[in-house]
Amino acid sequence: MGLRKVKLIIESDLNDVPLVGIAVNRFCVYADFSETDAFNVELCVIEAVTNSIKHAYGGESGQEVVVTFTLSDAEAVFEICDKGTPMDPGRLKRADLSASHIEKLNIDSVADCGRGLGIMKEIMDRVEYRSEKDRNCLVLKKDIS
Repeated sequence: MGLRKVKLIIESDLNDVPLVGIAVNRFCVYADFSETDAFNVELCVIEAVTNSIKHAYGGESGQEVVVTFTLSDAEAVFEICDKGTPMDPGRLKRADLSASHIEKLNIDSVADCGRGLGIMKEIMDRVEYRSEKDRNCLVLKKDIS
């Protein structure tokens, strides 16, 4: 098949996030993911874009969020990049949805601590984060089976 690549640039407006979800879902169908896998990957990318808008940009509109989809014979890669406030790289390492981890948390704090990164780590095969110069990127990888 070779390498296929698509890049979307949206403004940091939560109203535009569903458009990214539609594009991701169709991309996953093109990659021959099951309906369930396409939905789950869409969920992860939407969560990552929403995090960029809410946390990196503090909800401020007028900023860019760049979403790049790359498809190879081996994997689909979704890269979500912004130029906002970087995420603490330790957050990704600490993100955990295991029952033992959640039991240790106060139930009232579970919703506040955020579960998005943990969900991404459960669904995707690999999740990476990097912040270089003025660009922050969360990279979500899903193997092609």
